[in-house]
Amino acid sequence: DYHAELLKAMSAELEDYSSQHHWSIHLHSSIPLHKLKDNIISTVWSMKRKCMLGTRQILKYKARLYTNGSQQTENVNYWDTYSPVVKWLSVRIMLTLTVIEDLHSRSVDFVLAYPQADIDVDIYMELPPV
Repeated sequence: DYHAELLKAMSAELEDYSSQHHWSIHLHSSIPLHKLKDNIISTVWSMKRKCMLGTRQILKYKARLYTNGSQQTENVNYWDTYSPVVKWLSVRIMLTLTVIEDLHSRSVDFVLAYPQADIDVDIYMELPPV
């Protein structure tokens, strides 16, 4: 069932965050008022079905939890952020060199890489919708 698979993917995403101790749950009443004003960010889910290339066979369901960036205000609750992304031309050149030089390559997926970054401020977000 499609909905059951998405719920399992959502559960897995939340479990990943919890197992890595990326957050802790607090009641609104336990957060100082000066930190609450305009500092609670809502969350949104992104759902995806991963299919086998060239077919419609579903390999797995993925769910990713994101903060709703449209709530952020410049100079209030966000700072300069940078997430490095490689250009496709660079990837193609590296793969071409790998073939020409008869080298071996492998890919690595950094799961939950962004939330593992060190930050020096408290961030408050609403519990994700289910």
